[in-house]
Amino acid sequence: MGNAVEITVTSKKLPTYVEPAAEELPMFAESRVHQRSSGDPYPNRVVIAINKGEPEEREYTCICLENKYIRLEILPQLGGRIFSAYDKVNDYDFFYRQHVIKPALIGMLGSWISGGCEFNWPCHHRPSTFLPVDWQIERDEDGGGTVWLSEHDPLDRMKGMVGIHLKPDAARLETRIRVYNRTPLRHSFLWWENAAVPVNEKYRIFFPPDVTYVNFHYRKDNTTYPIASGTYNGIRLGEGVHIDHHAETRQPTSFFSAPTKEPFFGGYDEGKGRGVVHVADPFTSTGKKLFTWAYNQLSENWERALTDADGPYAELMAGSYSNNQPDFAWLEAYETKTFSQSWYPIGELGVPVCATLEAALSVEGRVIRLQTTKEQMGAKLEIDGKCVDCPALLPGRPWTISMAEAMAEEPKEIRLSDCNGKELLHYRKTDASFVPLPEILPDNPDLSSLKTAWECYQAGVHVEQYRDPVAWPEMYWQEALRREPGHAPSLIALARLRLGQQRYQEAKDYAERAWNSVTMRNNNPESGELPYLLGLIYEALEQPEKAEDWHQKAAWNQDARSRAMTRLGCLYGRMGRMGKMAWAAREALQADPRNSRAACLLIRAQGDTKAVKALLRQDPLDHLARLLLQWAELGEIDWKDFYRPLSSDPSLTALDIAQDLLEEGDRSLAAGLLEHLEKPTILSAVVCAYLQGRKEVKLEGLPIGSAFPLRKIEADALQYVIGHQIGHGQPEDLLACMKYHHKEYKEAEILWERALKKRPKDAGLLRDLAVVSYSHTDKDGRKRASVLLEQARLADPHSEQLLWEAAYVALRNGYAPETVLEWFRKTDPVSIRDDIMIEWVRALNMADRSEEALDLMEEHRFIPCEGGEHAVAEQYMFACHNIGRKILIQDRVSEALGWFRRAQRFPGNLGAALWNEGLLAPHRYFEALCLEKLGEFEAAREIWKDLTSIERGYFSNFYFAELPCWQALCCKRLGRDTEARRLLSGQIHAYEKALDSRVPGFFKATPFFISYIEPAEEQKKAACHWQLSMAYWAAGDERWKKHADICLQYDPTNLYASLLYRQGGML
Repeated sequence: MGNAVEITVTSKKLPTYVEPAAEELPMFAESRVHQRSSGDPYPNRVVIAINKGEPEEREYTCICLENKYIRLEILPQLGGRIFSAYDKVNDYDFFYRQHVIKPALIGMLGSWISGGCEFNWPCHHRPSTFLPVDWQIERDEDGGGTVWLSEHDPLDRMKGMVGIHLKPDAARLETRIRVYNRTPLRHSFLWWENAAVPVNEKYRIFFPPDVTYVNFHYRKDNTTYPIASGTYNGIRLGEGVHIDHHAETRQPTSFFSAPTKEPFFGGYDEGKGRGVVHVADPFTSTGKKLFTWAYNQLSENWERALTDADGPYAELMAGSYSNNQPDFAWLEAYETKTFSQSWYPIGELGVPVCATLEAALSVEGRVIRLQTTKEQMGAKLEIDGKCVDCPALLPGRPWTISMAEAMAEEPKEIRLSDCNGKELLHYRKTDASFVPLPEILPDNPDLSSLKTAWECYQAGVHVEQYRDPVAWPEMYWQEALRREPGHAPSLIALARLRLGQQRYQEAKDYAERAWNSVTMRNNNPESGELPYLLGLIYEALEQPEKAEDWHQKAAWNQDARSRAMTRLGCLYGRMGRMGKMAWAAREALQADPRNSRAACLLIRAQGDTKAVKALLRQDPLDHLARLLLQWAELGEIDWKDFYRPLSSDPSLTALDIAQDLLEEGDRSLAAGLLEHLEKPTILSAVVCAYLQGRKEVKLEGLPIGSAFPLRKIEADALQYVIGHQIGHGQPEDLLACMKYHHKEYKEAEILWERALKKRPKDAGLLRDLAVVSYSHTDKDGRKRASVLLEQARLADPHSEQLLWEAAYVALRNGYAPETVLEWFRKTDPVSIRDDIMIEWVRALNMADRSEEALDLMEEHRFIPCEGGEHAVAEQYMFACHNIGRKILIQDRVSEALGWFRRAQRFPGNLGAALWNEGLLAPHRYFEALCLEKLGEFEAAREIWKDLTSIERGYFSNFYFAELPCWQALCCKRLGRDTEARRLLSGQIHAYEKALDSRVPGFFKATPFFISYIEPAEEQKKAACHWQLSMAYWAAGDERWKKHADICLQYDPTNLYASLLYRQGGML
C-alpha cells in the first residue's frame, strides 16, 4: 500500500444470533444494579431475552482503517466498537477476534457482545454498546486517518465521541476522545476502553513495576501484586499465587492496578510470543484493569454464551478520569474534556518493564529486547551510561541485545533516543517500595450512623456521583437538614436534584433557603453555582427577568461564568435581543473556548460562522452546529443532507436539538427539524405540534420509539396536548412515565388513572398502574397490583412480560403457588424466557414439588444475565437440598447424600455457577452429616473443618449472610462449642442492631429489569428476621419460629424459611 492510511467502507457479512425485539413496556427498574452502579435503563427500552436459535447471515457496515503495520475493522452499527485489530507484521489479532455476533445479557440495556475494543461511557458497558452510532471519516494532510464515532448518550443526553486514528508510519492506534456535557446541569461520567484479548494458560498480564497491589471493584478488597496470598474477592487464592500469570487465576475476578506514575500496561502471550501494550497519560488515564472469566464452570458457561468457536478471552481495560468501577468524575454543564489513549501490538519481546508511545522494553537478566512503534534509523541506546550501536529498528520486529557475561547484574538504567537526540524511552530499575494495603471502602452508611450534617452531605454526593443503585442522595441531604436546617451544601444539592427532576417549585424553595444561608454575612458567595441554579429555576418557571438577574450574578464567579453566560445567551435569544445574545455568547467562549453551545449561540445571534467552523473541525458530528452552519450559509436546510450522518436514533437526536433551538428562541427551525424526520414517533409528533401551536395531531399508528420521554420540551409538549384533549390517553401515559422516573409517584398514578378512563382495556396502562401500586403505595396497593396484572393479562394474553410480572408479584403477594402454577399450564418449557422459567420453578419449590422443578429445569437451556447466574443456581440447589432433607428424615442416608452432592454440581444446560463458595455451605454441611451417619467420620470432619475456614467478611456477607450460622453448626460437630456460641451471638447482635437501622433508599439491588420493589423497611425486616431465625435455629433455640414467621410475613418466597417450618426445625 502507499504511504497514506487506507480507509475503506464495506459491507461485512457475519453469522448473527439476531437480537430479540426490545420490550415495549417501560422498565422502571429503579433498584437495578449494573457494573455496581445504577442499572436503571429509563428512558430507554430494553432487551430482556436471548436468541437461542441458529445464527443467520447479517450485513454490517464495516470501516477498515489500515496502514502497513496494522489493520482495524470498526462496526458503527454495534456501538462503534473496534471489531478486529490485526498485527500484519506478526500475523496476530492483538484484540480478541470474534467470528460471530452472539449477544448476551451483559449490557446496560440488555444485549452485549464480546471481542474487539468497546468504548464505555458515561457508565461501564455503556447503554449504546449494541446500538448504532454516528460516524465520519477524516483524512489528515500527513496521510493519517481518523474514524469518528459519536452519540448523544441514551441516559443523560451528553455527547461522547471517539476518533480511532492511525498514522501512516506508526504501528499503533490512537483513540482521541471528546466528551461534552451538552446539558445545563452537571453529570458524572467515566471512560473505559475495554479491549478483549485472546488468552490461554501461557498469557501474562503486566502492570508497571511500581504497582505492588491491586483493588477489586468499588475498592471492596485488595491484595498484593504480582504475587498474592490469602482471600481476595471472597476467593481463596492459596499462597504465593502469581496473579500476573493468567493460568493461576482459576475463578472469575477483576484486578485494578494500584496508582502508578507509569503510562503503560498490557498483556503478553508467552506461548505465541505476541501481545499488546496500552499507553496513556498516567495523570488522566489512571485506570488499568484486568477482568478474566478464568477457568471454572462460570467461564465455560459464558464462553458458550458469547461465542461459538473463538475460545476464551480476558479484558484489558483502560480508564480515563476513573481508576475503578464504579469511579466517576464530574462533567460540568457545557464542559468539554479531551484526552487520548493508545494501543499497539508487540512481537517476541517478552513482558515489558517499560513502555512509551514510541517503544517497549523488556529486560530478562542480561537479555534486553526493544521494539519501536516507528522506524528508527540511527537511534542511540545507552545502557548504564554506555552507548550501544543500534541497527535499524523496525515496528513489530523486536531487537535483542545479550549483554556480556562480565555484567553481573541486570542493567539499572536504559535510555533510547532517536537520531536527533529526542528521548523515546527511559527505564530506571527500581525496587518497588512497600506500600501498605489501603483500607477497603465501606458500604454507604445508614442514616442513623452518621454524626454530622457534613457527613450526611458527603454521603449524598458520593451516592449521586457514583450513581448508586439503591441509595437516594436526597435522603442523606434531607437528613443533613434535619440536623442543621440551614446547611447550605445540602440545600444546594437538593435544589440541583429537584431541578433535574423538573420539580421546579421544590427546587426554588431549596435554592432560596440556600441563598439565605450563604449570604448571611457575605453577599458574594465563593462559587457561582447557586445563582446559576436559581437562574435555571427561574427560566423553567418562565420568569425571564429574575433568571437574567441570577445568571448575571452567577457570571461574577469564574467557576460558573461560561455556563451562566451561555444561559444568558439562550435567554436573550428567546427575548429577541440578538445583540445581547451575541455578547453573552462571546463572553461564554472567552471563559471557555471549548463551549460548543456558546459557539452555536453566536451563529444564531449574528450569523458569525467562525466559531462554529472551528468547532466542527474539532467535532465534525456536532449536529446542532452542522444545522446552524447550513442555515447561516444557505438560508435554508437540506434536510436529507442533515439527517444523512445520523446513524444513531435520529428522532432522539432531533428532540435534543429541538430542545436547544427552543431554548434559543427558534421554534420554527425546531419544528421544521421534527417535521422532516423520516420516521416520526409519538413524541416527535407531540413536540412538533406544541412548537407549531397546533390543536390537532394524529398519533394513531405512530410508534413510541426507542425511548420514553425525558426532556423538558417533551414534558411541556405533553402537558400542552393533554390540555387540548389531543390523543387517546397516550400523552397522559407518557407523561406519567416521566413523572414516575422523577419520583413523583402520586402524580404518575393520577395520570395513568386518567389515561385508563380513556382506554380501560389497555394492557400497558393496567400494568403501569400495577407498578406504581405495588412499589409506592401501601399493602392494599400491592394487592391491587395483582388484580391489575390479571386484568392486563386478559387484555394481552400473549405477552411474556406480563406473564412474568404477574407471577413475580403474585408469589410475593402471598398467592398460593398452585394458583400461579396454573398460569404456566400451557407454557412451553423449552422456548420460554429464562426469567419466566425461574418463577415457574420457584412456584414448584414453594409448593414442595422440587422433583418436578428439577425435571422442568432439565428441559430448558438457560443463559442468565451477568450477575443473575445465582437466580438459576439457587432454585436448582434448593430443589436438590429439599429432596435430600426429606429423604434424610426417612433415614435414607445414602440417597440423601447423593442429593446434597448433586446440589453442588450444576448441569451445563443451567448456565449457572457460583461467584462465592459460601453458597454451598448448607449442602456441604448436610453432605458431611450424611457421611458421619454412614460411618465416614474423617471425611465428614474434613468438610466441616473446611467450611469453618471460609473467610467471613464483605463478600461472604454479600452473597450468603447466613454463613456464620452454618459455620457454627460445623463447630458444634467438631466440638468447638465456644466458637459456635461466639459466632451465633455475634450474628444475633448484628441483626438485632440492623433492625434499628434507617435505610437511605431501597434496601437491596437486583441485576434484573424488575419494576416491582417492596418497601425498604419490609425488605429489611424480612432479611434481618431470617438471619435471626437461622442463628436461633443453629443454636437449638425455639425462638427461630418467631423470626421465621415474621420473615415469611414479609417475604413469602423465602424457600429455606418454609423448609424449616415443614421440618419443624429438625437438623
